[in-house]
Amino acid sequence: MKLLEVPGMAGDDGFSKAPILNSDGQYVGVFRVVFNHFTGYAVSLEDMNVFLEAHNVVCVYVTK
Repeated sequence: MKLLEVPGMAGDDGFSKAPILNSDGQYVGVFRVVFNHFTGYAVSLEDMNVFLEAHNVVCVYVTK
C-alpha cells in the first residue's frame, strides 16, 4: 500500500476516511492518520481501486 503524505494536514478525531482532494479538486485518496500533529497520511486512490477490484466492488471513477 502506498500512503500519500499530506504535509500541514491538521486532522483530528473523526477525520479518518475523509476524502483528500488535490488543488484541482480531484479526489486522490482517503485520509487515514496524522503523525505528530504536522503531517497527515492518506491511502492513495490507486490502492483503493486495487482493493475494491479484488473484492468485486465497483471502483471509483477516475478521469485523466
